[in-house]
Amino acid sequence: MGKDKLTYHQYDTIEQRFLMEVAEIIHTRPFWWYLFINKILGSPLITYFKDTTMIISLNDLSYHHTEIAFEIIRKLLKVRAATKVIKKKEFIIVHLYSPVIVAYLNSLDRWKIIPFYHIIKKYYPTYKCYFDVKYQNETEEVLINLLLRNKNTYWVTVGKPSEISYPGVNKLQIVLGEHCRLKCEKYYDVFQISLDTQEMVEVLNSYFQLLASNEKLCYN
Repeated sequence: MGKDKLTYHQYDTIEQRFLMEVAEIIHTRPFWWYLFINKILGSPLITYFKDTTMIISLNDLSYHHTEIAFEIIRKLLKVRAATKVIKKKEFIIVHLYSPVIVAYLNSLDRWKIIPFYHIIKKYYPTYKCYFDVKYQNETEEVLINLLLRNKNTYWVTVGKPSEISYPGVNKLQIVLGEHCRLKCEKYYDVFQISLDTQEMVEVLNSYFQLLASNEKLCYN
């Protein structure tokens, strides 16, 4: 690749546990997780992030949303993704383990990588996974949320991928929808997740089989 360079972040044990815990929450309580990210953490009127500290205003939460917040924070404490929680009358202060944890919680989109990664780890164990990858060459820098390698290479992102083609690279954007489906764009593919694990596995199987079939056609 000449002067091309790939770097990535190696998640430690606690950060890996965080991913698995969030995947479990999404599987068992998908609506709770959606509300937690979008209505609680995603509201600047309710939640404020500073460095690795998260402050949630209790005054602006309904009883149901308060219940959701405390239950999910309890689960984060269990895996040490949250290291300390201080409850005041009007707000709750949560000290998070690392900037990696903050990056997932302080984003409306980044968490979508987690159920996808969980499926890859469980059903496709031969794939090597690399997080927060930075690809650099002489003219550009590309950020990749998750890079997969097996016989093929996949750049998986939650944002719209670059329209530039890279040799041997399949680009996949993760979005959220009511039903799981795959859509092919000109320069990349879109994998719409639905939080239904079985549905996602079936669509991914079809996707990988299609790519394998296309490869065989190229070689024949």
